[in-house]
Amino acid sequence: MRFLLIGLDGLRPELVTHDRMPVLTALLERGTVLARHSAAFPTETYVNLPTLVTGARPSGHGMVANFFLDPRVDARERFEGYDVAKIEKATAAYDGRLFTTPTLGEILAANGRRLKVLSANSAGSVRLKQPMTGLDALCLSVHQPESSFPEAEVRAILDEVGRPEAPKQYPDLAGTRWMTDAFLTVITRDLPDVTILWYGEPDNAYHVFGIGSETSLGAMRAVDDQIGRVADWWEAEGRAAGVQLIFVSDHAHVTQTRRFDLAAALRSAGFRVDRHLADGADVALIPGYCGNMLVRDRSPTLAAKVAAALMEMDEIGMVFSAPGRDGVEGQAPGTFDRRLAGIDHVRAADLVFVLRNFDEPDQWGLTGTCLHDNGLGDGVGIHGGLHPKEILSLGALVGDRFRSGARIETATGTADIVPTMLAMMGLEHTIAPGPHGGRPVWEAMTPADGTAMNMGQNSRIGYFSDRHAELVAEPETVQSLTVGTGRFVQRLDRRLRGGRAHIEAGRRIG
Repeated sequence: MRFLLIGLDGLRPELVTHDRMPVLTALLERGTVLARHSAAFPTETYVNLPTLVTGARPSGHGMVANFFLDPRVDARERFEGYDVAKIEKATAAYDGRLFTTPTLGEILAANGRRLKVLSANSAGSVRLKQPMTGLDALCLSVHQPESSFPEAEVRAILDEVGRPEAPKQYPDLAGTRWMTDAFLTVITRDLPDVTILWYGEPDNAYHVFGIGSETSLGAMRAVDDQIGRVADWWEAEGRAAGVQLIFVSDHAHVTQTRRFDLAAALRSAGFRVDRHLADGADVALIPGYCGNMLVRDRSPTLAAKVAAALMEMDEIGMVFSAPGRDGVEGQAPGTFDRRLAGIDHVRAADLVFVLRNFDEPDQWGLTGTCLHDNGLGDGVGIHGGLHPKEILSLGALVGDRFRSGARIETATGTADIVPTMLAMMGLEHTIAPGPHGGRPVWEAMTPADGTAMNMGQNSRIGYFSDRHAELVAEPETVQSLTVGTGRFVQRLDRRLRGGRAHIEAGRRIG
């Protein structure tokens, strides 16, 4: 059994329709759709890619935001997930362990199996899918092949397929085609146990042109065309070779409508604000729709004062702080305990915030808008927060080991994809344990012959009919939590299953 995981960065699953993406839609109808598939918080690429490849939440793997400041790495410069040099610097500072949980590449290598990753988004995002060099694993960045490894294998692919078009254009139609060419021309000759093909569209187009723009819809059609080429190969060769298809997006998007300058607002409230704390600032701010901050001396008292100032601002939607006493309210009064969001880690910021989001439609009639604090401009796509439309992500499983024509309503998330693959390969014992880790999506599985299947060491044994897995589902509960102070009230909606929580929504309600 082999797996081909196809990522469509940023894709909003509700936009996958017969007229927009006919190939993908037809494939999903043949497999199992994960109807409540959620991104990890923050709903950012450089958080969710580590979540994907470790099968663990940020509290387990340690990538707590796209951008964050860790003085142990650099007192003045923030970590930025798109930057390979900063990834390598952080890896060295963390004694060679960028992630604090083993990755898919490490697990496969330790068990005599192989991984190949091809990715058309930033070079950093490619490295975050496979950060460990020295393994029997290809890590190929379409647009920065010089940062890829192993060098000899990368060079052989470039010699055969040619170099990708440079510089990268938006939308990235050329990179999308080139990656598919490389897969079909080279990778299919010697398939590894797991291949990851990660398309940078439609995320690029959403950010630059807006979610519902004709350019973005064209980018979606272009990706669908490439999926069609892969699907043709799968029908002709891959399916018979036991290849199972998995389709995911790492998050979705909402539309940003108005900028709010948080640094200026904090300065008006009397705080000294900078990008770091090295020169005596009160607050080191990482701005954004979802952002974070460290406070001087990591002082809980100062963090509480800053949090109180944030909650006086109409533009602030949610605030999380260090663990508090009751497991709901954080250390700073009125904030949520960051454990509820799966971001409690030694690298976590003192305060994490989300600007306000709304259910109003954008200019294309798509639900979900928000404030922002970035240079992208109004009217384009953004993510990172907790609006339901940016949390809900694509998740689908297609192949003879998955149920056909099924729709699963139980909660699943980014952290559950790798555990599902590992369990089906007989490596269930390698899955990250406890509430930090994901779970195999047992209810999606069915063996081709309809008999009982023992899926790995210490695994559950599922008894299956031809089309429906008769597994005893763990009970799932819905939880709505509120916390606040004064006129500020925020709510967090979660689904709980087997000791694991999936966030469905979070916002200010007062």
